[in-house]
Amino acid sequence: MTVPNPCPRGSVGSWSKAQRGLGESAVPKTGFDPQVHGFAFPNRWRLGEGELKVVGQRLNPLLRRAVILAWAALGCLGRLPFCRGVLRLREKVKKDMAQGFGLCGGMCFAALDLYKVALQLSEQSLDTPPPPESPLHAYILRRQLHSLVHLRLRSDAARYMAWLLILNHAPARLFRGGPGWLLARSRREWSKLKASIDAGEPVPILLVRDTQDVFGNHQVLAIGCDHAQADRGAIYVYDPNCPGQVSTIEIDFGEKQLNGRESCCESPPLRGFFCQAYKPLDPAVDVG
Repeated sequence: MTVPNPCPRGSVGSWSKAQRGLGESAVPKTGFDPQVHGFAFPNRWRLGEGELKVVGQRLNPLLRRAVILAWAALGCLGRLPFCRGVLRLREKVKKDMAQGFGLCGGMCFAALDLYKVALQLSEQSLDTPPPPESPLHAYILRRQLHSLVHLRLRSDAARYMAWLLILNHAPARLFRGGPGWLLARSRREWSKLKASIDAGEPVPILLVRDTQDVFGNHQVLAIGCDHAQADRGAIYVYDPNCPGQVSTIEIDFGEKQLNGRESCCESPPLRGFFCQAYKPLDPAVDVG
């Protein structure tokens, strides 16, 4: 869901490089350019104890909702593997929270808010994240919470943790879960993402990696895609871990699992993704 420490590797860099050799109209894209509309500072934050406490208070109740979603997805038999998994997940949330917490979802939501109202902030060009007492810091943290629990309407965090439980604690042979379950759902999300990009709308997406680390996953903003092949494609993204450039996610819909590779950072293979519930806010009220 969040990655506190960015680790730049080889990203595309710009839209011109992304489309080099493909032709000007080969890659469906939106008007969002990370070099112009993204934040120049990376996803490295130091949150105070009070801020971590607020995030923890929002996350803990979502574990119960995640279990309900997982049960509903797998049926009665699906309840069996989750008792132990939930206990482990709860302990990992508590432990990993103490080690740091990135705000990738908040940065994606905030950057998209600014893009939609054509607002540029001087703080967007800073090399380091804004200090805790600044309005932009507070706004990005607020939008991070919205990216987890979308204005109380639905919880992408609960959905994400349900996917994580199904990936790691519901073997396909016994419960029809595992990577194959995520593969089928990600195919549907791929269709949604392509439709949004084709309509010119950037889409925040949540990435589920092949890991049991609660905070070892990620949120990015999809700004373009290449879907010329049926079972393979590429998603072009603004990744807060690699600011100022277009990063890519190469995806391969295999027979048994999704195989995804991110250009921004060395990370576990991507096993699933879904489009997030985004509702724009006017940032001018808080930071304009």
